[in-house]
Amino acid sequence: MLGSVSQQMPGDMELERQEYESIPASEGGLRHGGIKFLRYFLITAVVVAFSAVALDAAVVHVITGSQADARALEDIVGLMEVQSDAGCPPDGSVCICTNDFMVQGKDLSGLNIIVPAMGRIACQPFKYKVGDMLFVEKPAGNDPKYRQANIVAKFTGSPVVHNAIVMEVPPEGVAQTADNVFVVEALKGMWKRVMRNKLSTLVTRYPFGAVSVRRVDAAKYPAFFLPETQAKITQFAQAVIGEAFDVNMVNPAKKALSMFTQGRYFSNNPMCGEKKRAHAMYMAGGPHQWICSQLLAWIIAFPGGLDLGPATPGMFGCSEGDWAIGNLEPNPGDFLDAAWTDPAIKFRAPCNPAGCFIGQPQGQAPAPQVQSNSACPSDFAFSSSNAIHANQICFATKAEADQGFSSCRDWCTLDVNVGDGCGDKNLKLCNQAARESSLDESIQHETLPS
Repeated sequence: MLGSVSQQMPGDMELERQEYESIPASEGGLRHGGIKFLRYFLITAVVVAFSAVALDAAVVHVITGSQADARALEDIVGLMEVQSDAGCPPDGSVCICTNDFMVQGKDLSGLNIIVPAMGRIACQPFKYKVGDMLFVEKPAGNDPKYRQANIVAKFTGSPVVHNAIVMEVPPEGVAQTADNVFVVEALKGMWKRVMRNKLSTLVTRYPFGAVSVRRVDAAKYPAFFLPETQAKITQFAQAVIGEAFDVNMVNPAKKALSMFTQGRYFSNNPMCGEKKRAHAMYMAGGPHQWICSQLLAWIIAFPGGLDLGPATPGMFGCSEGDWAIGNLEPNPGDFLDAAWTDPAIKFRAPCNPAGCFIGQPQGQAPAPQVQSNSACPSDFAFSSSNAIHANQICFATKAEADQGFSSCRDWCTLDVNVGDGCGDKNLKLCNQAARESSLDESIQHETLPS
């Protein structure tokens, strides 16, 4: 009937209310399920957070070493003469050697085949080029003091725990040594910055389990080896020395979150807009904070030119080319078998549990050392070995001179045109008695001569 309203008796209403209230709201019900889900979610979040912290701490330990690691390093020989059967030829190569291995022939590319042999010595020689990539592995064996290195290796699925890249080699005709080949690397721990180090420093400062080298494929990317490209690599590496280690990028729980990395992160194989952003960031000097594998990727990609190819054709063509280096924040071992590396160069020098050392052919005279500039004053007695400093920057310690970096208080210049980053360069002249008094203490740990 039009306009009629259904009538509900009070008894019916009470029955409906009782039926509604009989729906389970605790044990096995929606409310309990929600509480359960929330509890599992919180537990998972806590586990992930603690895992990230553990990984972050492990990376610190791998790069710096503990006191136990430092004692192990006392057993590592920095430079040692080796007999001819160790496989270290007198041809100007750098030999990375170890005990308890032997050379058993050569592979198709001419690299030594090295196998375990107690009491023997084996070396892997190599002549480096600017842009060569180094991959170092966790220590050999299962010593509990290297537990953190094993954690990192297990997490990434590779024994490789650190990267560096060659930034300087001596000119053609000059024999290479582990002290005149320089690498650039992003280090955490007590350094917390990008550093220029001798190859010998990289090999012997920690008892790594092996050292591998990879090189860009010259057949695919011949422009990488042009003098102008090699110069760009060196210049970019020099420019980032002293920049901060990215403590957020190294943490897998933080790196993709802009609240932590402030736009420094790029997803794998990004779209055109992100490629443009990365290119613009490179032109502005890069992200200015680094992790070891990221620094390697950026140098190969941008100053090396592998991600700066011709624009992509097509209806939705991009002004940026295809990227050979699709991942700008890889794990340390990700590029060992990359498609853009030379398939003939699979250099690997295994190390025993005490680590590797630098070998020298028996009877070969030691390579001449770069002489310190005698004009350096006694309180800054060590001149920089960095070619860009033209032997005009003097440091307080030999270690600082070797790496070409120190705080403002620990260097001076013999030439007002050489050295920067610490205020008025006239006050950094070595013969300026008042040079130290006017330095800004707030920048002393973030500057370097360049």
